[in-house]
Amino acid sequence: MAGNKANDEVPRKQHGPGKEKRVLRVSPRRKRSATKATEELG
Repeated sequence: MAGNKANDEVPRKQHGPGKEKRVLRVSPRRKRSATKATEELG
């Protein structure tokens, strides 16, 4: 269990950056949609 606790500390620290990565992943997707909409409008 001690090993698991040590591993739990790592994901916990990565939880912060992980959330930012999630936002970055959604940003490009939304930007792509906006670009597609702009191309369709153009």
